[in-house]
Amino acid sequence: MRSDVLLQIVLGAVLLSVVGIRLYYMRSMRLPSKGRQGRGVEVSLRFRLGMLCGFALIAAALVKPSWMTWSCLPLPLWLRWCGAGLGVLAVCLLFWVHHSLGKNFSPRLRIRQEHALCTGGLYRWIRHPMYTVLYLLSIVWIIGLANWLVGVFWLTIQTIVIGTRIGREEAELLEHFGDEYRSYMGRTGRFLPRLR
Repeated sequence: MRSDVLLQIVLGAVLLSVVGIRLYYMRSMRLPSKGRQGRGVEVSLRFRLGMLCGFALIAAALVKPSWMTWSCLPLPLWLRWCGAGLGVLAVCLLFWVHHSLGKNFSPRLRIRQEHALCTGGLYRWIRHPMYTVLYLLSIVWIIGLANWLVGVFWLTIQTIVIGTRIGREEAELLEHFGDEYRSYMGRTGRFLPRLR
């Protein structure tokens, strides 16, 4: 089997794994909401639409790369394989983040009565590791697919949605958890661990 075909298979497996993890946790962690719904529901819809378009673009680049030759980057195959390796790492991290959140996960901004502040797993060092993983996936798509259009689209969608969502999310958490969340903010980084 040609190395570039195998690379496409690995990247396809990364894509399917990301979609599978997201769908599994979106469906299995749905609980009746006894709490108030956050103010950012419309952001969640944009987030889903953007992600759907991004996934469709990635799938098109994997299934029919000839459609996108005009946006290809001249990257060596070894570097593209590094991108695929980052993709496997991103899948593992995404699973870890979702598993750490458990029943606290919600694709919408909402705080439920039984909601607990998650400080385990990657949340021990980073307040928003899921967003970090989504940014890591942008690098995966740029390097692995050697396609600037796919990577820039994914990166732009992430930046717009996360940029409009993160302030609201932190405000909701501060309102609900108060000093506990303030203290947590003081010892963790937003997207990367604090260097101390």
